[in-house]
Amino acid sequence: MVAVACVAAAVATTGVQGLAPMLPAMQEALSLDDAEVALFTTAYLLPGVVLGVPAGLLAERFGRRAVLCLSLAVFAVAGLAPLLAPSFVPILVSRAVQGAAFGAILALTITLIGDVLTGPAQAAAQGRRIVAMTVGEAVLPAVAGLLVAVAWYAPFALSVLAVPVALWGWFVLPPPSRSVVDRPDAGERAARPPSTLRQVGHSLRDGGIVGLQVLAFLRFFFKFALLTYFPLLAVREAGLSVAATGIVLGAASVLGAVTAAASGRLLRRFRAATVVATSIVVTVAAFVVLGLVPQPVAVVASLLAFGAADGCYAVAQNVLVTEAAPPGARAAFVSLTGAVRNLGKLAAPVACGALAVLLPLPSVFLVMAAAGAALAFVLVPVSRLETSLRRSHG
Repeated sequence: MVAVACVAAAVATTGVQGLAPMLPAMQEALSLDDAEVALFTTAYLLPGVVLGVPAGLLAERFGRRAVLCLSLAVFAVAGLAPLLAPSFVPILVSRAVQGAAFGAILALTITLIGDVLTGPAQAAAQGRRIVAMTVGEAVLPAVAGLLVAVAWYAPFALSVLAVPVALWGWFVLPPPSRSVVDRPDAGERAARPPSTLRQVGHSLRDGGIVGLQVLAFLRFFFKFALLTYFPLLAVREAGLSVAATGIVLGAASVLGAVTAAASGRLLRRFRAATVVATSIVVTVAAFVVLGLVPQPVAVVASLLAFGAADGCYAVAQNVLVTEAAPPGARAAFVSLTGAVRNLGKLAAPVACGALAVLLPLPSVFLVMAAAGAALAFVLVPVSRLETSLRRSHG
């Protein structure tokens, strides 16, 4: 199950990183302006915000195997569709459909690992999942760059990789139990626990659960703000070349994969909330340095520190989310968290863009650092939640 989760998560990166080298060629071929190019990504991420929870509810009702494999199949078909109609409106429609499947895939790959593992063992497996995604993020753009030489729309063909993974998952993942798929009789209905949606809604009354969602939002808000505006800061303010900026971004991603892989051992010694808190401190410090000292050495060191912290942050937060999920509603709960993460991805470029209109670019990073520090108070209820979970698990 863990292997399927890791490979499925890696294949899902074909929808963003695998298509990034194609964007300039697509813009030229279809005569798009910058706002229309931005829609290409927005159309992909927005359905994950809106449809994340319904996907989790379907996984609780029909089982992980059916929903994950169907999502992979939809991901492949929608991703391949632009090969038949390489014009902008059909591409946006296919991106929206593929984005809905993407949100389900990422949430369910986290859920599958949480279903079978706990504690440090789960942390190690979540780390392997992030390593797999990092490999995808490193390899797929290179492949896409070669495909662009064939035709600007050829990288869409990478989505076909989801088909064998869907077939593999169907034969490897266990089918749902009878109790999941059968309609209960009157007696069972009277005795059954609250509905999945009600369990998830009730869990949000806990300050620690709300804090977990804030942490999920913060991680991707920081990450996508950095991915969007770090290249501008590095080139304009620090004087790095475009090539050097790309190398530093790649190195930070690799460093994040290394720390994610080591997080299993880290979480044997430290609480997950402590790891997340340390990661946020490092992230805020990195943004402060980027804002105050936009010099080559400081900029490179800050990004590498952010990459290392993000790898630990990702694993520790995934462990907390899966272990805090209400009984019988893990897929729906993780999908809700996935929707919040996608909201962070969408909000970051918009918020930073608005700030950049009013402030110099280095000051934007300082405002981001202040916002992160102000919201770090949610770690207090999250720490209490982790203590409660440890007691309940013995």
